[in-house]
Amino acid sequence: MSYDVLVGELRAAAALHQGVIDGLGSQAVDLSGNDPTVLGHVELAAWLTAVADQCEKAHQALTDGQTSLADGLETAAADYESTDEAVGLDFLSPFTGEPLFPSMGNSSGSPTPGAER
Repeated sequence: MSYDVLVGELRAAAALHQGVIDGLGSQAVDLSGNDPTVLGHVELAAWLTAVADQCEKAHQALTDGQTSLADGLETAAADYESTDEAVGLDFLSPFTGEPLFPSMGNSSGSPTPGAER
């Protein structure tokens, strides 16, 4: 059993996760100014501080998770690409440097330039 890994799809998925990171922004929720004298209620100020703390922790967890996913997908794409390139070298003629099987194409799936069909 075999399967094909499309490196471009891995990179596209990484870009989607990076887009989520960018959309999250640098700060979760700005709930500064929880001064009880401004709010007029001590318990409300304490509650807002707790909510702001939880929002910040959730924001950091989301950012870390998305960053880890994006980095992992990019790493996997690079690993597949370098492995394909290394394996492909085994199928080059030691005399001409051309592919032994020109119809197989290169790792991008397109025919090798200069290869006869």
